[in-house]
Amino acid sequence: MQTIIFLFALLTMPTDKYICDLWTRAITREGMLAACGTLLLDGYRVDVYDLDMNPVCQVDAVYFNDIEEMKIICGMEKPLDEYILRMMQPDTNSLICFVESVHEDAPTIYEIAAQCSEAKDGMYTVEPAGIKAPDASDVPFSCPKQKLNIGFGLYEQASSADGLLTDESLTWLAGKLIWGGVIKPQCYGSGLDPYTLAADGCGMAFARADVIRWQNQFNDAIYTSSVAYNVPAKLLKRMMSIESQYWPFYTAPAGEIGIMQVTDNGLDTLLRFDPEIDPFYFERDDINKFWSRSITRNKLYCRSCTLEEAVAHIKNNMNIYARLLAAFHCRAVTINPALLEQGNLAWRQAVLDYNGNADYLTRIEQ
Repeated sequence: MQTIIFLFALLTMPTDKYICDLWTRAITREGMLAACGTLLLDGYRVDVYDLDMNPVCQVDAVYFNDIEEMKIICGMEKPLDEYILRMMQPDTNSLICFVESVHEDAPTIYEIAAQCSEAKDGMYTVEPAGIKAPDASDVPFSCPKQKLNIGFGLYEQASSADGLLTDESLTWLAGKLIWGGVIKPQCYGSGLDPYTLAADGCGMAFARADVIRWQNQFNDAIYTSSVAYNVPAKLLKRMMSIESQYWPFYTAPAGEIGIMQVTDNGLDTLLRFDPEIDPFYFERDDINKFWSRSITRNKLYCRSCTLEEAVAHIKNNMNIYARLLAAFHCRAVTINPALLEQGNLAWRQAVLDYNGNADYLTRIEQ
């Protein structure tokens, strides 16, 4: 008789969830929604701090419909650029990890401790998340590695992390850093284009050094992971630049998330063509495949993190991004093995498959 394996989801206890920090001398309700990646203010709270992060006030986020009224309620007598505004979502849960058990009852504290190091001091709830087959089928794909020459090209391997240094003028990233209070430009107005929320000329001038530092802070992690999983490090970094300008909290209407704008279909490709991440993926039903993708998504996108935590989260999980690119390469050469013998065509096909748009490949290769 086949043993059933039960899957349980560990969720954080209801707690206040950090959304984003904002600083700008020209803040607006629409700007806050765009900067924080939210569609509505209902259900959110704004915590107001001075620039030394001393608490000033807490107010329902709906008061952003009238900035002046919020300033009166909070007794904010100084200009807005003397405050940090932190958007929070009260009483929320987030997924910590999954735990497997051979019994239907909730897993014991010993099972949880053995399988989920992130669960601490019992500060979590346990919910059933389905069942899965106990035995993995034979791995259906075997992906030969494509030899990468050392060089300066996009599809070659860099000789070191120093070969990944860039100094792109990323005005959208500069705008996010201004919105997030990382940069406080001394410009007439806010240093932002009011229509695009990207940095204007003055804002970019103040932000340039921080933008260069920001886009290069991931180089060591990108290089190490790319070498480990045999993907071109420059290509991986270039895709991050095009997808998000290295902003951890970037989301898009079609459900893309994070620094690589990963979609659910992208996660499916990763799990299908990298069976070491989830050896049971092919055996799962649709519900349990969804749970498996959710676990991986959490490694790529840390919505409840502060900005500093999100950066660390990306660095710590950079191997997943490298494996994601490797999975798309595997998919390309599985469908058409002849690509392996045609120079860079396999990598170019992987890039095309990742985004599905020929213009995207042109932007990557510019």
